[in-house]
Amino acid sequence: MSETTDRFMREAEVHAMTSLSRAQRWRLELKGQFPARIRLGGRTVVWSAREIEEWMHSRPRARYVPQGALLGQHSDDEDKPAARAPADLRPRRKTRTEPELNALK
Repeated sequence: MSETTDRFMREAEVHAMTSLSRAQRWRLELKGQFPARIRLGGRTVVWSAREIEEWMHSRPRARYVPQGALLGQHSDDEDKPAARAPADLRPRRKTRTEPELNALK
């Protein structure tokens, strides 16, 4: 982890650094899963840059997995169209009755 001198970060900078929306950060903060905001007064809130960086380094890293790799598909399968759900699992359209069709005219 790089050594960060502690400084205050405003909303836009925290968003740019974490890519989390304000609402998502709020939910995580309420659960104790994101650094708490620091109220400077009035409507001004900031976060500690050091705490944000530590939080980011504590997160598990997601790895890119090509689509279909987990299913044992090969790269040449990418040219094939995606399989559709069986007909009995697809949502059904409501068939209109004769009086309903006449009412639309």
